[in-house]
This record gives sequence, structure tokens and C-alpha cells, in this order.
Amino acid sequence: MKNFLLFGLLLFPPVLTAQTTAQIESWNDIVGGKVVPQLDAYVTHKSSERLGSFAWFLTGQYWSEAYAGMELYPKKWMAVNMGVGLETDKNPWRIGGSVWMGSQKQSLLTVLETGGSGFWWRSIYNRKFWKNFGIGAIGQAQRGAGPRVQFDIPKTPIKVWAADFFNWNGKPTQAVGVVYSFN
Repeated sequence: MKNFLLFGLLLFPPVLTAQTTAQIESWNDIVGGKVVPQLDAYVTHKSSERLGSFAWFLTGQYWSEAYAGMELYPKKWMAVNMGVGLETDKNPWRIGGSVWMGSQKQSLLTVLETGGSGFWWRSIYNRKFWKNFGIGAIGQAQRGAGPRVQFDIPKTPIKVWAADFFNWNGKPTQAVGVVYSFN
């Protein structure tokens, strides 16, 4: 797992500048009363108004992956990226990309990946109804879909969220997380 974190950092050489943003997330699945933690990080560096680079990595008890690549900003409210990397699989190559669209009030993130372990996707929608509170939805491959709530802790770069998945196979699961953003 440590090798995947190192791989992600090596593929993304820019130092933190005004054009660089990052977020670290502690994502905790709750399955059958058991907490399964994982940690992910996403770093972007905006080279120009329309072009940048990114790196993303995740590590957990059962799974690790990392990939990096180019990020495009076709509109102020949109980012599109695509990268290549590695995962914990007998065929370790992985390709991934995402589309983010949003404003101060709402956002939609869709991530698509494929590689040795197969196709995977996640989509998260959040709509802020008050300054620090949002309600939305989440869907994920092999997991299901359901409601998601998010609370932005005032005067901090920290967000706390919770989601309830109604699994495709009828087994509900939950997830909670903490996101720390910095630039």
C-alpha cells in the first residue's frame, strides 16, 4: 500500500503553490456493523487557465490504487481529467478519469475507472441548502445508490459527510467521511 502512495506522489512533482489544491479524505464504510476505513487524496495543479495535472491515490485494508494525468478546464464551472496508474491486482494497470461540474451552491462529480480488476464508477451530487449544509445523492458500482448529507465546518477547510446506500443486491450499507481541503 505504501508503494501506491509513493507512486502517486512521484507522478505529481509540483510543489504546493497558489495554483495547486489538494484534499485528503478519510472514507469509512460501515458494513454489517463493521467499519472498514480507507484514505484517499486528490491533488491538482493548474498550469494555465485551461490546462493542469492531477494525481489521485487511495489505500485501504483490501485495496490500493494510484493514478495521475492531465486535467482540462473547458469552463470555469467544469474540470475533466484522465490518468493512468496502478492498482492491487494481478494485472496492475488502471485508467481513470472524472468530470466535475459545479458552483458555490451545487456540484456533481462522476468518476470512471477500468483496469485489471474491471470497470468501476462513482457519482456524487451535492446541493447546498444553507451556507454549511448540503443534501444530495451518491451512486457507486458494486455498492448501490442513496442519499448523502454534507456539513462544512464553519471557518475550517473540513467537511463531514454521511451516506446510506441501498445496495443493488438488497443489502444496505452506510459510509461516513471527513474531507480536509487545502491549497
